[in-house]
Amino acid sequence: YKLIVGSATLTPGVYCGGITILGGKAAFSPGLYILNGGGLTILAGSASGQGVTFYITSNGHPYGPVSIDAAQVNLSASTSGPLAGVLFFQDRGVKTNLPNTLLENGSAQLNGLLYFPTTAVFYSGGSASSPGPTIIVADTVNFSGTCNLR
Repeated sequence: YKLIVGSATLTPGVYCGGITILGGKAAFSPGLYILNGGGLTILAGSASGQGVTFYITSNGHPYGPVSIDAAQVNLSASTSGPLAGVLFFQDRGVKTNLPNTLLENGSAQLNGLLYFPTTAVFYSGGSASSPGPTIIVADTVNFSGTCNLR
């Protein structure tokens, strides 16, 4: 799925080739988003979603990492159910050198567990004041900027 202009409400399900937001306004409805190849890329525009979990895998599709570089991103994990607290969950079987890049600045907020057990995370903090916990589990983590993790 790719959004360049306009507004879209995305619903939980399987997204082969991933989700790319290059502009416009994306709203994620609560639930599980399975990104089979392609990952999640948010480079411009805005994206929001409460009660969401993104499962990143590559079953039959080229793996794509998570890349967030937009100031207006507000994503929070569910607070109940079997995936409570999990925002990003990368398939443990993924083998790649592609890092996940998370820029949390301005009004960007990522609230929940960021689980990338076999890949690197480049996390750049900014002036965001996240209301909830951000927990990172990754093969390696590189922090830059002012990082406010709770």
